[in-house]
Amino acid sequence: VQTPTLIYTDLQDGQVICDLYQEEDIPLSLSIDDFKNVAEQVKSYSKDFNLPATKRNNQIFNDIFEVTRSVGISSVIFNPYVKTKCVLKEDGFILFEGYLRLIDVKDKEGEISYNVNLYSEVIALADKLKDQTFSDLSFTELEHEYNKTEIKRSWNDAGASITYTNSGTSGFRDTYTTLRYPFIDWTGNIDITTNTSTVSGPTPHNPELTALEQAFRPCIQLKYLINRIFEASDFSWTSNFFDSADFEKLYMDFNWGNVGTGVVDGYIFAS
Repeated sequence: VQTPTLIYTDLQDGQVICDLYQEEDIPLSLSIDDFKNVAEQVKSYSKDFNLPATKRNNQIFNDIFEVTRSVGISSVIFNPYVKTKCVLKEDGFILFEGYLRLIDVKDKEGEISYNVNLYSEVIALADKLKDQTFSDLSFTELEHEYNKTEIKRSWNDAGASITYTNSGTSGFRDTYTTLRYPFIDWTGNIDITTNTSTVSGPTPHNPELTALEQAFRPCIQLKYLINRIFEASDFSWTSNFFDSADFEKLYMDFNWGNVGTGVVDGYIFAS
C-alpha cells in the first residue's frame, strides 16, 4: 500500500486522501472538444482501478461492504449515489480534476478493495446556451442615430464611420465592419416604375422610398455575434473558418418580423 505524503491537516473543506496500491496505475483518457458538434459532451475519464481497504479508505467509504456497519456522527459519510469531487495529484501537481465513482467492492480471497474510476463533468456549449436568446446580450454599444448620413457611412471601409451613441464595451465592435446597411426591399413595396408620363412620380427605373426603413435596416456581422456569444458563455474558440476573410463578410438582419423596425425618434436601439 502506498502511503500518501500529505496528511489530513494539509487539506481543507472536508477533503480526505485515499490510499493507493504501490504499483497501481491510473490510465487517463483526456478528451478535448474540437467543436465539430456543439451538442456533444466529450468527457475525460480514467479506467477503473482498485483502492485497498485500509483503515483510512474504510473510513472514507464508511466500510460500505459491511452490512452491519454503523456510521458515527464524526465519520466521513460516503454516498455512492451522490457526486464525489476528487483531484488526482502526482508530486503535488494536479493531473486530473473531476469526480470519483464507486463501481463495486471486490473481495479476492478475503482481501477487500474498492473498485473506482474518475470522470469529468463536461458542459457542452449547447447546454450553456439552450435557454439563451439574442435578447440576453446587450447591444447598447451599437446604438446610433438612424438617418441617411449614418446609413451611407456604414458602407465605408475608411474615412467617416457610423457615430455610435455609446462607447464600445465588448472589445469586439469594429469601426467599420460590425454594422452595415445593405439595400434590401424589406416590404416588397418599393416602387420601380416605367411610367414616363408627366404625372408627378418616381424617376423611371429608379426606386422611390417613402421611409428609409423600407430599404435600409441594420445587418450585424456574424463574427461579432459569435464573439459576443462566446464572451457570455465563458467558452473560447479557435477557428480558421471564423477568422477567414470570407466569414467576416457574412451578416444577418435582426429579423424584426411584425415587431417593428426598432427605430424610435430617429435612433436605432438594440437590446
